[in-house]
Amino acid sequence: MWVQLRPFWLSMLVMLSLSAHAHVNHGESYRPVLDTLPKELDSISVQLTDTLAPQLLLENRSASVITILGQNQQPFLRISRDRVEANTRHPDWLKTYLPGGLPGRKPEAGNAPLWKQVKASNSWGWFDSRLKPSSVSADSVWQVPVLVGDKPSVISGRFTPAQQSGYWQANWQAKPVLPNGIRVALIPGQPYGIMLSNASQAVVTVLDQDGQPFIRLSKIGTEASLKSALWRDTAAQQGLRQGEQKEKHWQLVSTAPRYTWIEPRTRGKQGTKKPLSWQIQLRVDTQLVTLKGESRWLSKR
Repeated sequence: MWVQLRPFWLSMLVMLSLSAHAHVNHGESYRPVLDTLPKELDSISVQLTDTLAPQLLLENRSASVITILGQNQQPFLRISRDRVEANTRHPDWLKTYLPGGLPGRKPEAGNAPLWKQVKASNSWGWFDSRLKPSSVSADSVWQVPVLVGDKPSVISGRFTPAQQSGYWQANWQAKPVLPNGIRVALIPGQPYGIMLSNASQAVVTVLDQDGQPFIRLSKIGTEASLKSALWRDTAAQQGLRQGEQKEKHWQLVSTAPRYTWIEPRTRGKQGTKKPLSWQIQLRVDTQLVTLKGESRWLSKR
């Protein structure tokens, strides 16, 4: 995916942006919820989930093209049955790709929309800032205008008081020791994310919670194991869900050996506030490396 092509220094800026966003999120009193979709969106699936931040996930099973309008009422995303296109001249394309946007990136020059395919699929997830305004109350609403073909419609919702009294904070138990060229970082969220970069000549494979390959980073880029439960879960959360491809095991998802994913192993079990020790295993060529961390529940003040 395009975002994976950023250099590591830009990834670090994104991480800092995500960190600031996540800490603001912990202090909020309200959270967005999704209202019932209007009738013209009957063949559209929309989910509102909280990954690194509130995120809208849309899957288009209709014959119409669904166009998402930005805050200036101009189109920035088009989702059809076989592709997702972005207007790379619209500022909301960059702002919604990750929480806090993509620091250092600017929209492509020009006034007329410039549509580029960003995914061969019928689904996409984006972090819409309209889900997180600067101030809300119990009677506040949010709206994301869309076009179904050329017919106007809207995805809407409201804000409800947040019930959560705290949040999980993850840290490394010890600083990861990795071969030269391989870097890993924690990204704050609920649950936390992991950012992995491989500039070495080795093949780095991340194992999922079942000990099976999840993703691998090598000189050809980043590949995902379609058989991994963690890939299926995190891909769906990030709007990357792929169709049935039972004949394939590995799928190239980026031409760069960098990847960021939501890591559910960093979040403690619901209903308990006991510290959670967790680990993530990497296979660097044939060498097994274990990343150890701990998550603690922090109450809001």
